[in-house]
Amino acid sequence: MRPKKTILLVDANEERRSLNSFKLHTRGYRVFAASNADDALAITDAIDLAIVNLPEGNDLIRAMKKTRPEMRTILMGTEEDVPCHDADMLMHEGASGASLLERVRVLVERRRGPKKHLIPPPASFTQPMECLMADEDTQ
Repeated sequence: MRPKKTILLVDANEERRSLNSFKLHTRGYRVFAASNADDALAITDAIDLAIVNLPEGNDLIRAMKKTRPEMRTILMGTEEDVPCHDADMLMHEGASGASLLERVRVLVERRRGPKKHLIPPPASFTQPMECLMADEDTQ
């Protein structure tokens, strides 16, 4: 049997963090838990997937992806809270445990195919298209 992946669970709510950590651990994942961004950043080196549920979660994901761009991430929140996010997946904060486990399985087991040649974006492009369109609407 292949060893399971290592997951970092970042959540300020201790009860929710413990419950989700237990669910993931019983499925065979190795789980590290953190209650804040500083603790999370200290242990990102050995992580395959980060699940972040903090008000400043998108900033934390950006910081983690600077050092580990290949790391998969799930941001817990809503489109209204975080219209433009850098996570691989956005998941509703109140989603069921089964839904969380399924999304974790999909992200950590995802096989990467051959790398495709991509034309790099222009240097002025720093935000996803949805963010650019949202910025234009507010002006």
